Amino acid sequence: MAKILQIIGVLIVLAVLIALLFLVAIGSSASVLFVALPWAIPSIVCGILIAAFGSMLEQLVAIRLTAEKQTAILEEIAHPQPRMGAVSRSDRG
Repeated sequence: MAKILQIIGVLIVLAVLIALLFLVAIGSSASVLFVALPWAIPSIVCGILIAAFGSMLEQLVAIRLTAEKQTAILEEIAHPQPRMGAVSRSDRG
């Protein structure tokens, strides 16, 4: 899901930039660019936010996996399992 959001965000930004390039190329003056900016800037920001959200989700998944590993390690430390063939102190003597 995170990679999909990152890809969608990048595609939105690229589509808007390509549309702006076509508008400037088709238009005879730079005033066409000023007419297009009110919809282009929010669209670019939206694409960046979607990509950033995807990146944040990816980082949260990595944090969750690390937390699960740390939990398993701490449980091993708190509740050690006796090894097979190990002699306990009460059996020695």
